Amino acid sequence: MQTKIPLNLLAGRRQKIFSLMQKASALVLFSNSFTARNADVDYSFRQDSNFWYTTGFNEADSILVLKKDFSGEENEYLYILPKDKTMEIWTGTRAGRSLAAEITGIKNVFENDKFKASFSDIMKNTATIYTNFTGQSQIELKEFVKNEVLQSQRRSATENIQKIVKADTILGKLRNIKDKWEIEQMRKSAEIACLAHNEGIKTIRNLVKSGKTVWEYQLEAELYKNFKYQGCDWSYPAIVAGGKNACILHYLDNNQQLKPGELVLIDAGCEYNYYASDITRVYPINGKFSQSQKIIYELVHSVNEACIAEIARPGATYKGYHEKSVELLTKGLIDLKILKGGIEENLEKKTYFDFYMHGIGHWLGLDVHDLSTYLDEDGRRVNTFFEPGMTVTVEPGLYFSPENENIPKEFRGIGIRIEDDILKTKSGVEVLTKSLPKNLEEIEKLCS
Repeated sequence: MQTKIPLNLLAGRRQKIFSLMQKASALVLFSNSFTARNADVDYSFRQDSNFWYTTGFNEADSILVLKKDFSGEENEYLYILPKDKTMEIWTGTRAGRSLAAEITGIKNVFENDKFKASFSDIMKNTATIYTNFTGQSQIELKEFVKNEVLQSQRRSATENIQKIVKADTILGKLRNIKDKWEIEQMRKSAEIACLAHNEGIKTIRNLVKSGKTVWEYQLEAELYKNFKYQGCDWSYPAIVAGGKNACILHYLDNNQQLKPGELVLIDAGCEYNYYASDITRVYPINGKFSQSQKIIYELVHSVNEACIAEIARPGATYKGYHEKSVELLTKGLIDLKILKGGIEENLEKKTYFDFYMHGIGHWLGLDVHDLSTYLDEDGRRVNTFFEPGMTVTVEPGLYFSPENENIPKEFRGIGIRIEDDILKTKSGVEVLTKSLPKNLEEIEKLCS
């Protein structure tokens, strides 16, 4: 589902970009293109997140240019597909220059076949180009820009482009702090995803109670049905992992039977107005947790709650809440005698990694793993302080391989992850996914 982004927000975002750009620089962003699935069938179009964030324009093969000259004067240019009656019969109406200007608030709108000819003017007296060359869209134009820059670097110093900088270095700073409008989209996305989880598991439980054989893909279908019914699509392919399949972190087959006595892990979120939700819950297929399942579930749940509380704490950091999860899960594994020795020894040797091999969470927004800095130069989590407007997931987990003979038999094949979407606020946090049951008693009640 896509609705118009308010013009004042788009203008404000572009103004913030200008404020972060050096003088004598230009930012060039490419929209996505249609991507072939097979033969003459395309995948559904999904706009590039940076392009959507800055323009609110949802057409393929467009280009945005923001130019800031030596004096600091700022100009905006948008290049779009021309109106084409023949093509529009097949692929739908195109906005055209006037409507594109109305949607984006950008006055200088041209057809995209003018971009190459105008790029030489864009580069004049330009010392820095901010752009991204990654992705499979508009590859020919990206190569053109890259070659033009390389040629310019061979010219005289007065015309020389001194450097190319990833546009993400600017966009990441801005997108990491959500404005009020964005937060509303994320609340709605989380609300719809929570509803889909609720309705999906209730439908499957009713089938199980009626004695029918139930499959992972049937639960997947229920999730997608509820997304679509609300005008949304998935934000990532759903993971519906029954039994030992939950020990595969990115399990996507979703083709096995859901068996009573086992658990099913659902990791699924949707996109509302391009903003993602990302939720994981674990449910007992027969409605009740076994004692061993309950022990692991309650441990993971306690760590989930503790890490949410950590984010709410003044001075909390992106690195710190991961370290909190590692410490608490390691202590829990020692208490269960799955790990031997003391806490410091196990943390130093990273013995927990056999059972908890991923991070506690990630930034969330227009992308499910949203644009921002994740690792420092040494490959460690950045020590970014949480600020109001930041959105992040909290998803501790424990996974016990069915082949691991070094752990008690009753734990083998259990995989549990509990994931919530969290907004950092001035007073603490808002749990965007709070409407979805999470504690053990609530889960069993939902599955009753």
